[in-house]
Amino acid sequence: MRQAVTTLFAQIELHVQNYYARRGHALSESDVQRLEQFECRTLPAPATVLLARPDAVLPTITHTSKACYTHWKQLTTYLYPFSDTNPSQQRQFELASNHIADLIQSVFSPWQSDLKLGDAERRNCIGLCKTTARLGHLIVSQPAGYAFQWDKSPTVAGEEKGMLVLPSFW
Repeated sequence: MRQAVTTLFAQIELHVQNYYARRGHALSESDVQRLEQFECRTLPAPATVLLARPDAVLPTITHTSKACYTHWKQLTTYLYPFSDTNPSQQRQFELASNHIADLIQSVFSPWQSDLKLGDAERRNCIGLCKTTARLGHLIVSQPAGYAFQWDKSPTVAGEEKGMLVLPSFW
């Protein structure tokens, strides 16, 4: 179980590193409104503040994405049952995965990389949504729980290197 969640979170982190740029962005009113949908109480400051700082962009998108997938995984377990054999459920699963991927892409579009990758980012995001939903079913069927564990990364000469966020099972 722990390995499955850790693997998903590693895939999310790779997705952010591959498709988003480390740059600050002046937020428009619509950017702020979209980001409010993804606001996390576990961030050290509001996402709108952190995403204005180039050094905090990738860690903030990574953490916010992980939290988003976590909530979606929980909702998916109850709202979007999945069966490989039921065509109706399969269509609903596909629509839900596409909807969530589109929402994530629209929220973080100001920070997308300038690389022209075609539809690769969207396909990868949809794949992460599907993996998240299947993991949600697996977790709910097991007697386990988890929470985010925030730690400051090791310091060198008193300077912080950044944040380290890991899933912690109990």
